[in-house]
Amino acid sequence: MAFNKLVMKRIYCLLCLVLCWVGLLQAKIVLPGYFSDNMVLQQNSIVKVYGLSSKKAGTVEIRTGWSDDIFRADVNENGHWFFELQTPKAGGPYDIIFSDGDECFLHNVLIGEVWLCSGQSNMEMPVSGWGKVMNYEAELAMANNSSIRLFKVQKNTSLVPQTDLRSTMGEWKECTSESLANFSALGYFFARNLWRKLDVPIGIIDCTWGGTPIEGWSSYEAMSNIPNYSCKVKEVKKLNFDRESLRKKYESDRKIWQDLLTSSDKGCLNGTYRWTGVDLNEEEWSEVRLPNY
Repeated sequence: MAFNKLVMKRIYCLLCLVLCWVGLLQAKIVLPGYFSDNMVLQQNSIVKVYGLSSKKAGTVEIRTGWSDDIFRADVNENGHWFFELQTPKAGGPYDIIFSDGDECFLHNVLIGEVWLCSGQSNMEMPVSGWGKVMNYEAELAMANNSSIRLFKVQKNTSLVPQTDLRSTMGEWKECTSESLANFSALGYFFARNLWRKLDVPIGIIDCTWGGTPIEGWSSYEAMSNIPNYSCKVKEVKKLNFDRESLRKKYESDRKIWQDLLTSSDKGCLNGTYRWTGVDLNEEEWSEVRLPNY
């Protein structure tokens, strides 16, 4: 009996520790993924800072290393808060402290020029990785520069605007041989040239995805104004932007298209393509001079 009481007491103590730990996690202010240590904020600008508090009421205090002022943002009933933060001229590094009673720190923050580098494979091609630019070993060896900061956006799709995103690097990183290896080569050389010319911190956001169509980067409102796509975007709205419904509609449309192609393709017979058949008769084929259409 005494042994069981001792075991139960230890289990009780362990549960108390776990609950306290969970409570501490819940109390912490949550910031979007692109607000992190080592980040760069645009100089002489208004930066929209927002996040989530566990307090569900009251205010969040914001203190910055470049100002003696204490800024306050109201917390709504859902725990969300928002503030427009004025940044100074280029400089740093600074700390930023957010507090709703529990403090959240951001360290090594620079103020400078921030650029978004977006596009397909030409922009995505990394310095090393699958890209391997000319003299990439030497470029990586010389790449250590704490005034250039990198943020590579994790690939994801969404049918509605998102309030958060994640980085493949975990957070903002100082430019080093290691952090640069799989980062956009074009983005890095652009940042390096800017840094040499302006002599201020440079933040580069790599948001790229090779082979993606421009439609995938465009808003519903923008696509609605393009005649060839207005009907398609209306279908998206009609299906309430629901991913599963849109997937089924796409598969249905694709099957109709494939069936039509198969039935009208002279090289296809009963669903089997004849272009690759060993008994293919090429006598009726015409010669064509290349390059040509």
